[in-house]
Amino acid sequence: MPIQQMFLGAGGPPPAEPLGALPVSGALWYYDGYYFTNSGGSLTWTDQSGNGRHMSTAGGRMGNNIAQDEASKGQNYLTNSRKFIKNTVVSDGMRWNGSSGYWPGTSYTLMHIMGRQLTSGTGSIGRIWDGFGINWLSGYHDTSEGVFYHDGWITTTNLNTQTSFLVIIDRKDKVRAKGLDINGNGVDSGYQSSSGRGAPTTANGVGINCGNYSGDINSGSAPPGGEASFWKSIMCACWNGDIGDTDCNTLINWGYNKLYG
Repeated sequence: MPIQQMFLGAGGPPPAEPLGALPVSGALWYYDGYYFTNSGGSLTWTDQSGNGRHMSTAGGRMGNNIAQDEASKGQNYLTNSRKFIKNTVVSDGMRWNGSSGYWPGTSYTLMHIMGRQLTSGTGSIGRIWDGFGINWLSGYHDTSEGVFYHDGWITTTNLNTQTSFLVIIDRKDKVRAKGLDINGNGVDSGYQSSSGRGAPTTANGVGINCGNYSGDINSGSAPPGGEASFWKSIMCACWNGDIGDTDCNTLINWGYNKLYG
């Protein structure tokens, strides 16, 4: 009998499966929450792009207090069980920077599926994606979700997703967020644009819970002292340059369908 059928026969939801290959090629890196390992305290989030840009504690890019978890079908309105990674201490995150392809600089396409862990208390607000060397954030700020500041606001409209997962495409001057809000209602910002926005350089880079305002990979602080938060991530991926509306529509619909389709 197939494992999934046995599991269903026991009365529980089927176990999480990998997201599978991205529907758009050419990613610099691609991380799926399914592929995370803890080997004697050495943590690795394995790059699924084939480029070997793994995030790890040994490589100095990942905080020490990161773990894998699973949201079962029905939790956060998911239609399938999904693995995700999260910080277990509010100070911890990870950083992409440097000339070896971890961050392409001021012309990029970033995709991520994130959520907050909490709806109240310490670490329930703040940034998730943060930048170094410039005031840059992608998707999360203070009490809002689906907002973007790239050396200037692109959109401040709060989609109120909180602990629900939100699919985001960020192309510096053009952004979009799609998902379900905290009450299970569909939300979609559509493409929001603002010319002349800024982004971190290749050397400075970006981070999850790691940047100018949220701190380093092991030393962030939550509001009011800083802007670090408790976060969770099903996936993230990045391309060099602006890959355009057609590919971005494909990606955001693929991500949404993996969660709620």
